[in-house]
Amino acid sequence: MFFGTIADFFRFSMVFLLGSTGEILTEKTGHLNLGTPGIMCVGAAAACWGATIYVNSTPAPAWLLAILVP
Repeated sequence: MFFGTIADFFRFSMVFLLGSTGEILTEKTGHLNLGTPGIMCVGAAAACWGATIYVNSTPAPAWLLAILVP
């Protein structure tokens, strides 16, 4: 099983690090956004799904790409 390297860990975790940092700054201003972890998890799941489609070279439906690209 492929576990990757330390560099892969930092590259893939950068999205969560940036989102967490933004949430910390937002909470310091007094605004509480409880949706941030869910948004990050949905984004990670969508990225995995998109990577799977790309790696398997299966074309995605055109309407789905039209929704996701903009």
